[in-house]
Order: sequence, then C-alpha cells, then structure tokens
Amino acid sequence: MQLQLLNTTSCLAIYYDARYNGLYLEWRGNLLLPAMQEACVAVAQCYLTRPYARILNSNLQVAAVGERVGTWLEEEFLPYLALVGVEQVAWVSAPFLAGRQAQTVVNRLPTLVINLFYTAEEAAAWLQQPYAAQVESQLLPSWQLATQVRLAQGVQAFRQEARLVQ
Repeated sequence: MQLQLLNTTSCLAIYYDARYNGLYLEWRGNLLLPAMQEACVAVAQCYLTRPYARILNSNLQVAAVGERVGTWLEEEFLPYLALVGVEQVAWVSAPFLAGRQAQTVVNRLPTLVINLFYTAEEAAAWLQQPYAAQVESQLLPSWQLATQVRLAQGVQAFRQEARLVQ
C-alpha cells in the first residue's frame, strides 16, 4: 500500500492513498457520537488543503456503532461530501452490520457514487478503475474562494457542535 498518514483520532486514522489519489478512512472501535464528530472534523480539515474526489471508507475494525451516529452522519456530515468535491465513495461495511446501515446511507445520498464492498482490496480496485481516473482530470486545481470560506465555516460549525455534545 502507498499510504501517507494525514491525521488520527480516537476512532479514525486518515490516510492519503496514492493508488487512487484519495482518502482512506480506517474507522475502529466503538463509534459513539462525540468521537465520531471529532473524527469528522478531522476529515473535513483534510479538505481545507486540497480536494479529494475519492474516499475508501473502511469499517472493518468497527466493534459497535452508537444509535445516534447514523442519523447524525446522514443529516449533518455526509451531505457536505458533495460540496467538497467527493464523487466516489467505496464503503467497506463492518462484518456485524452486514451492510444494513451502509445501504441506508447509500440510498439517501443520490448525489454521490457509493458502492458497498466486503474487503478493502475490492474497494481500492474499484476506485482505481478508468472512471476514477476521469474524475481526477475534472478536479479544479484550486477552489474558488467562496467554496473555501464555506468549507472553513462548516469545519468550525462541526467543531462547535462536537464541543456541545461532549
């Protein structure tokens, strides 16, 4: 693997993966809302420096998910992925979830191309397909100032909300 560690939190390691020129999110442990919000702020901060059109979201090391996590992700965080230029998400589901929660998220986010996988290898292979290369060529080399400002404000709002929940 060609991974470069960008950031870590108590439940997430964020890597840049050169194979598909995108983020590799490796979730682990018990995903409770405050920890999940902290992790999502860390992901959002990665987008302050550059866009990533592809994400491999691995839940293979997740032991449990808090009951409010899915709703918060669907309503408060995941809709922002399209705003920052994410076009493809390869979602590797935790074995105990058997894809149920992931499929619910996929169904509610029609603006993103999200495919579900059982292994990270399959997910990475999908992100490396020719369509993924075409997506990269469509990225703008620099974002418009208005987009950068909205993203910075969104990151600040996520930080504030995470502090309130804790």
